[in-house]
Amino acid sequence: MIAIPPYVPRSVAGISHDEWDIAHRLWAGSIQDLLLAESIGAAISDFPDLPQFLDTFFTAQLSEPEYADIELLRLVFLLYVRATASLAADSALASADMFTPDRLLNFATLYTKANIKVVRNCFQQITDNITDVLEQYTQSIGTITEFYASFNRQVLTDAELHQILALSTGLDALFSASTSIAQAFESSQDFITSLVTLYDGPLKQTAIDLRNKNEKDKVRLVRSTKLTLLSIFNNLIDASFFSQFGYATNLHDWEVLEKREDSADGNLETIHHLNNMLLDLIERSGIDTSVTSLIDAPLIIDVEIEAMLGNKISKVNREKFHGEDEQLEFLVLSMEHLRAMCTTTESHQRRKQQMKSLKSTLQAPRPTPAVTTPQPDESYIKMTILISQITDLFPDLGAGFVEACLMHYGGNVEQVTNQLLEDSLPPNLATMDRTLARKPMTAEQPADEQVSTVMSNLSLSDDSQLRTRRNIFDNDEFDVFAGKKVQTQQIHRGKQNRGTADKLLDDKSFIQSEKANLLERIANIYEDEIDDTYDDVGMPTGKVDLGAVEDGSEDVVRERKTEIDPGIIHESDLVHAFVNNITIFDRSAASRRSPQRAQLRKATNMTDEQLEGWSIMFSRNPRKQRILDKYALWDGQQSELQDAPSAPKQNERNPRPPKTPTQERNYKDKNKAKMANHSRKKMHDKKIGRSMPPPS
Repeated sequence: MIAIPPYVPRSVAGISHDEWDIAHRLWAGSIQDLLLAESIGAAISDFPDLPQFLDTFFTAQLSEPEYADIELLRLVFLLYVRATASLAADSALASADMFTPDRLLNFATLYTKANIKVVRNCFQQITDNITDVLEQYTQSIGTITEFYASFNRQVLTDAELHQILALSTGLDALFSASTSIAQAFESSQDFITSLVTLYDGPLKQTAIDLRNKNEKDKVRLVRSTKLTLLSIFNNLIDASFFSQFGYATNLHDWEVLEKREDSADGNLETIHHLNNMLLDLIERSGIDTSVTSLIDAPLIIDVEIEAMLGNKISKVNREKFHGEDEQLEFLVLSMEHLRAMCTTTESHQRRKQQMKSLKSTLQAPRPTPAVTTPQPDESYIKMTILISQITDLFPDLGAGFVEACLMHYGGNVEQVTNQLLEDSLPPNLATMDRTLARKPMTAEQPADEQVSTVMSNLSLSDDSQLRTRRNIFDNDEFDVFAGKKVQTQQIHRGKQNRGTADKLLDDKSFIQSEKANLLERIANIYEDEIDDTYDDVGMPTGKVDLGAVEDGSEDVVRERKTEIDPGIIHESDLVHAFVNNITIFDRSAASRRSPQRAQLRKATNMTDEQLEGWSIMFSRNPRKQRILDKYALWDGQQSELQDAPSAPKQNERNPRPPKTPTQERNYKDKNKAKMANHSRKKMHDKKIGRSMPPPS
């Protein structure tokens, strides 16, 4: 029995620097002895204090990441790698206390983001060889569900937020590391419900309450908690859907869907399960107004905004089903509709681009300008990356020795790591100096490339003359201050010598250039294809009579199947159903099972997805009101006319009595000007008066 004391962080008061160094050598030496043992299972059984050391070490590293112990982190990681690799051969390791659920949760939290491939391989070995681990995690689902459901207050306190974040961070790393464990949690509907209820309830109200308050620390805490829960949900979808088709979401960029090493082909039940889960979340969210991401938006919208779930589903549909699966296409349409309800999509993309730029700047600092620095080629850079992955685990090895190992095993990092751990290298590598340095690059840049490198890497101050200059020749092909490579063969002094007159006349370059321009203009005329969608409407289809064509022609026109949108054919039925009862088109299980939906499906011969999709697109149609007016004014029913003609309508007023002779005479005297020519003499006198001179 070998004793190993519990781990104590350097920040603990009362321990001198020398005492801590002595303890650190003891911890590191004990782990190294375990790694060098011939039988790792027997060696671990001789260390009864190892579980206590692991608990104290994991707790210290997770609680104080600023005091990370790099050497012990590497040794503990190698210990788990070797122990899991030996599980199949050594059955005694299955009962080791280092594989309890709590310690595996801490192991995943510490190492998942650092080396996801190796950690996934470790958990695959654990779940394949230790069946109790998966059962214990399955039994804990109820407890974790009750924990998430216990937060009933509208506004969460800082302590409650820290509790949620601590557990969620561990679960997020665990689901990323093990697909089988994530599938076990995803199969629990109560766990999904508690997760969504916490996100759309207390967390949402807390974020809304902090919107107009100057509490930056709590705002960051709420934001981190929300992003962690979104990552958990994203990992659950990965395990239940994307992994079934051989895909996995990138751990550092949720919008990127990568292919896994283990290829798989899912089935239609997997698609149906995802369809029901997402549509149920959309229906439960009850969205009717625009929302703000990570503040008052429900979980399903934030997943779409942060992880671009619709684009990833579209990629699976395109690559696995050639874009022909209707359920996946309907999900993509639904997620696009959710994205339109969010008002912060552009700011999210801008923030994401800024984070990518900052990360690339931090990961690749600008080198010091030097004319003699050689330019590495692509193979050299790739080999450098592979070497760094191994030297992170074995810092005592030289880069030259690691390069020789990689070249021997064809650049396979995992195979080189296993051979180094098992100390089973071939003789030609085993006899090499393990501290051998790597041969430096000897290639030198040409003079003009050196100048370009110096100018591109030149760091100019804000008040530099080169930054403030304004010239019409800025950034042209001869601007050396812009860091461009100048073509010396294009530089000449004075007029360019084009040769004799005969040579100029014999130059066909002008003709060739004009010919190329003419061909380009002809091509541009037909660049836009003519829309021939409706050219064949009304034309007969089928086989062509050979007698109607020229002699010797045996061409046969195949019968073409013209597909017409059923939404256009049955527009009247759909619009009347939309006006009479819009709930028929709801995306819910109850609506799909209703007799009205069944009657509409039978009348239109359309599927549920087509009917619900038609309702969404009709709601967005700018001509919606015109279509509604069209079917509201005339419903297709013409009223019948009466056979018998109706009698003319009689005038109900009493007839006017006849006028007396006196009334007739008075009327004529009063209205002389309206009849006869009694004013003829008067007008004659008027004309005579105009032509005669005035009386004297």
